[in-house]
Amino acid sequence: MRLMLPVIALGWGIISASAQWSIFAEKLPAPGLWATYQIEGIKPNEPGSLTTIRLSVRDGGTLTGKPYVWLSIEPIAWLGSKEKAPLRFLLPQKLDRAGANKLLESAAEIVFSNPVKGAYHMLPEDVASLSDKVGYKNTNTLEADNPSAELIKLGEKSWTCSRMKMECFTVIDPPFVKKQTLEAAV
Repeated sequence: MRLMLPVIALGWGIISASAQWSIFAEKLPAPGLWATYQIEGIKPNEPGSLTTIRLSVRDGGTLTGKPYVWLSIEPIAWLGSKEKAPLRFLLPQKLDRAGANKLLESAAEIVFSNPVKGAYHMLPEDVASLSDKVGYKNTNTLEADNPSAELIKLGEKSWTCSRMKMECFTVIDPPFVKKQTLEAAV
């Protein structure tokens, strides 16, 4: 399969924003709603980077008697792409935390609309096959942080918000490069 080489970039492309995607996916809003995130990347001894990601939900129909939705995340580079485009996951509308933390494995379909090379289209069997070939393993935890809640004031309104901590561990061990372990705490 020609996608095998770009899968190495899978972990790098996903890990930085996966916390935001997973938190959003765990409580997917009704189709037609959206959110915008500003993500600040901070690495030791490097200047910070600010990225804006838009997430939206639209109706995905019914599969096996259950309602599905398309979760769209954009603009991002994915599977080693230099171009940024929408990435869409066809997901059950009611996704538990375990399913939300494993979007690749939970999706009935994945589409990355690369504007230069054309769309990448993946089904669950493609994800499983590629994961096996490159030794892809991913573990995420999402739990209440300390303090677990805080009052956030925006304009004249205040909200009590839950403070969460996510840890992501991704291992990629393809046969043609050295094993990589990626860790992130958000």
